[in-house]
Amino acid sequence: MKNESKKQGSIYIRDTKVKITDVLDMISNGYLYNSILYKYPNINIQDIMNSAKLAKELIDKIYVEDENIRLYSNIKIIARREKLINLTEIKEKYPRAYEKWKISEEKLLIKLFKAGKSYTEISKILQRQKGAIISRLRKEKLII
Repeated sequence: MKNESKKQGSIYIRDTKVKITDVLDMISNGYLYNSILYKYPNINIQDIMNSAKLAKELIDKIYVEDENIRLYSNIKIIARREKLINLTEIKEKYPRAYEKWKISEEKLLIKLFKAGKSYTEISKILQRQKGAIISRLRKEKLII
């Protein structure tokens, strides 16, 4: 099941096909345990507690003791390569970050690269991180 959850980008509770994020979403919206169990009859109270524990562990991993953290409902955090990424913060600078590439963007990327633009210039134009530009150029076999 671990490999399956990596492929789909979700973490599931055991073999129930219930996403931990679905349970956490219900908790954050004020649902009581019995309501969660009613909606997902194939999980139990321990599964709900383990979901909350995992969320706490992830927060503990990224929390820096000397900094104040304010939680707003519009903050989006994603997990990539075993680290948490604050998508909201990145998207302030790179609005297209982590979004699927459009064919028109790929064509523009190639055109800009062949015109001699730097990775930084291309990054600004396409509103994506420099690493994403380099990765896509590698995928297109324009660089090694």
